[in-house]
Amino acid sequence: MKLKTMKPKKIEEIMAILTPSFPLLALKNATLFPLTVLPLRVLRASTMQAVEKALLTDGVMLALSENANINGSEPLLRRYAKVGTLAKV
Repeated sequence: MKLKTMKPKKIEEIMAILTPSFPLLALKNATLFPLTVLPLRVLRASTMQAVEKALLTDGVMLALSENANINGSEPLLRRYAKVGTLAKV
């Protein structure tokens, strides 16, 4: 029996799948690791909207750290780390 191998996906393809499914929690100067608790101070309106959206469903969000030295004019996928954590609010 021949096993079918999957080609590795680009980060853009993965984000296209995950982003519509989970609200994005952008972490500035912080990293969230699995099975840890991280207190949040929500100051940005976009972050508050993401938290509220998560609370309306099952409370799950995709937490990504923002890359340092990247400005707001960069494409969305370059602003965040390539690895994130699914988090429960």
